[in-house]
Amino acid sequence: MTATATSCEYISELEIPKNRGCDICGIRRLPFRAKHCRDCNRCVRKFDHHCFWVGGCVGELNHCKFYAFLFLQTWVFLWNIKIAVQGYTSRFEEFPGDKVMQGHVSSVWMLWIFFAILFMFLTGGLCMYHSFLITTG
Repeated sequence: MTATATSCEYISELEIPKNRGCDICGIRRLPFRAKHCRDCNRCVRKFDHHCFWVGGCVGELNHCKFYAFLFLQTWVFLWNIKIAVQGYTSRFEEFPGDKVMQGHVSSVWMLWIFFAILFMFLTGGLCMYHSFLITTG
């Protein structure tokens, strides 16, 4: 591309497939960013990924719902951490003097806290990444 070429000339020079279609679905003219999902066995506009957590593809029609799902899951895990910490700290009140039962209860609550923190970071990180993608366009 030369320095004097306009943007229209540059766009016309791009190698864009003219007859882009889906052999599986039989669609002759597939829109850009559309892709055939092998799990759903259909073509999805603005295909992002197939998510088995929501039971389908994330694409043009449900990306906002997927973002809301991530946001709410992050809040649920934060709420679980709060409940687990309260349960862990109240083990002395529930079982006064019984060290064995306090040990069993504390191990269950610590396991709960560990998994809640793990899943909160996973869903929270994905939610922050999608927030970044939304804000940057």
